[in-house]
Amino acid sequence: MSVANFKFLGALCSKTHNPALRVIGNNFFRVSATLPFSTSSQCISQSSEREFLLRHQVSSEKKTNKNWVIYRVASLGLLGGMVGCFLAPGNAVIDFATVTLLVHHNYFGLKSVIADYAPLVFKDWFTSMLYFTWLLISIVTLGLLYSFNYNNIGFSKALTNFFKL
Repeated sequence: MSVANFKFLGALCSKTHNPALRVIGNNFFRVSATLPFSTSSQCISQSSEREFLLRHQVSSEKKTNKNWVIYRVASLGLLGGMVGCFLAPGNAVIDFATVTLLVHHNYFGLKSVIADYAPLVFKDWFTSMLYFTWLLISIVTLGLLYSFNYNNIGFSKALTNFFKL
């Protein structure tokens, strides 16, 4: 398809009454007419990562997915801890490790959600406040679960008793 064909289609779509086709006619075909159609490495290198990302992904916290290996290993450890809760209920080491990994998993998972989506809706100061509030909630949750493990039956026995219902 030649550049003249793209210009013709762009003009045709821009004169229509459908707003979606008008946007396509004004933007898509005009851009397509000026770009070379080639898969050579020179043309591919011209596109950047910034063009692909959404606005909130560019402005969000850059380190949210830098430590993904640690998050995946901790998730596997949490899975092993959950299995350990059923295999050896009442073991204090398994209880404390599982509770720690559970809070870690929840904290970093929701922190990533806050980092990606809170800047879309809230101002920066409120997003920082959400980070702090979520950190405080996670610390209190970890303390309460440690207290439950130390002063009560423990996480693994509570989990097995729950599934006995």
